[in-house]
Amino acid sequence: MEAAGCYYARLPTEAELTNLGLTPEDYEETAEVWPENWETSRIFLEMDTQWRIGMNGRTGLDYTVLFSLLDRHELTGDDWWQAFRDLQAMESAALEAMHSKS
Repeated sequence: MEAAGCYYARLPTEAELTNLGLTPEDYEETAEVWPENWETSRIFLEMDTQWRIGMNGRTGLDYTVLFSLLDRHELTGDDWWQAFRDLQAMESAALEAMHSKS
C-alpha cells in the first residue's frame, strides 16, 4: 500500500524544499516492496492508464479491465481474490495520495 501512495504522491516543489533548507537531491521518497507483494504491485502499475475519471479527477480503477488483467496473470481461486483485495487497498492509498493537498 505504501508503494501505491508513493507512486502517486505529490512531490514538494523546489521552492518548498528551499524554504526548509533542502535541495531536490536531499529529498527521496521510496517504498520497499516485499517479494510476496511484487506481482500485485506489478499489476497495479500495469493498471496506471485504467483510472476512472470524474469532475474532481481520478475516482477509482476500471474494474472491468482489472478483472481481465487478473485473469491474464492466471490467478485463480483464493489467489485471485487476495490480489483483488490487495489491489483495492493500493487503489485507496493511491487515491488518498492523489487527492492530498499537502
